[in-house]
Amino acid sequence: MRVAAERHIGLRLQHLLDRLRASEVTIGILLAAVVGLCAGLGAVAFREMIKGFQWIFFNRGADILDFLGDRYVVLLPIIGALLFGPLIYFLAREAKGEGPPEVMEAIEVGGGRIRSRVAAVKALASSICIGSGGSVGREGPIVQIGASVGSTFGQWFRLPEGWTKTLVLCGITAQSVAETSGSYALVGMGAFFAATVHGPITAILLLFEMTRNYALILPLMTAVVMSTLVARSLSRESIYSLRLVRRGIDIHRREAADLLGGVKVSEVMTRDFPRVLPSMPLSQLINELHESGHHGFPMVDESGSFVGVVTLEDVESALSRGDVDLVAADVATRSPIVAYPNQSIHDAVAQLGGRDVGRIPVVDRSNPKRLLGVLRRHDIVRAYTRALGNPRAS
Repeated sequence: MRVAAERHIGLRLQHLLDRLRASEVTIGILLAAVVGLCAGLGAVAFREMIKGFQWIFFNRGADILDFLGDRYVVLLPIIGALLFGPLIYFLAREAKGEGPPEVMEAIEVGGGRIRSRVAAVKALASSICIGSGGSVGREGPIVQIGASVGSTFGQWFRLPEGWTKTLVLCGITAQSVAETSGSYALVGMGAFFAATVHGPITAILLLFEMTRNYALILPLMTAVVMSTLVARSLSRESIYSLRLVRRGIDIHRREAADLLGGVKVSEVMTRDFPRVLPSMPLSQLINELHESGHHGFPMVDESGSFVGVVTLEDVESALSRGDVDLVAADVATRSPIVAYPNQSIHDAVAQLGGRDVGRIPVVDRSNPKRLLGVLRRHDIVRAYTRALGNPRAS
């Protein structure tokens, strides 16, 4: 009776874990909203810090340096540089520069991982620089602050690389707070900004946030689109991506390969992947996993119909509870995410929602019980490498 009760509790717990896995996307969306809120608050705090340092430098500084007369303003940026330079050098060197190139590098090379201290150091150093009269914009630091907030959440919760990058992007796009202005001269500024960074939508949103003037929308959109088209015809790189190219990081390489949108699952999936029966004892399943080197198997019944997947993680979870007399059916996931042969690799992977899954069962779309093969991580990497090496081959 006791063994049966423990087995029942174990199966209920496994069912709860399966449901939690299925709701991972929902949890990710909620977490993204929290990141956006925190990044937005960080942007507001950054603006207030700038006001505070402007008062310190230009009000208190005028009192302290009054013996210099109006010439005291020449010393303020120098004093600011002497303060924020060591801050960045000793505490977070990756906080140097405009901000967007460093964030792009972290996404492309570092898997979206940015040290949590970067947000604080960037906010403090940039507010000192701007507050002292330094020639620095606000948008770049806000981008890096938001990205650092998103990355910090991803690392705190030990999320997969895909979700970490998503949270970084959520932090970048949180609503910045800008000052009011309303002049048509800003249309030219927006056009220049869009041409420089190759970001027409960003320029339009930033200028509208600054002016809150609907009458500027039409001329602003016209000027921004035209300037962006001209800039892209003259140079492929923006001011941000050019810095990465000079560092040897080609961010356009994956775009040229069209990622994996043109590669079908049927072209790269493994068709003869091992399968297990629901009645296989846990001890035998452990041996199969150990001898094959795989971390999971699709499960089919005696008639060959696909009924679920069983993974090394499922087995380890059962062993941690002391359940050694179970069979594969007791620990398997009955409703896993599946792929179809006519799907693109991109679509098949996208439905995982950032989950760290090593293999996806491939089934017949018209008969989901018919197992056709398995799309392994190795298959995806092989297709990706082929796409990078020869985009037309896919």
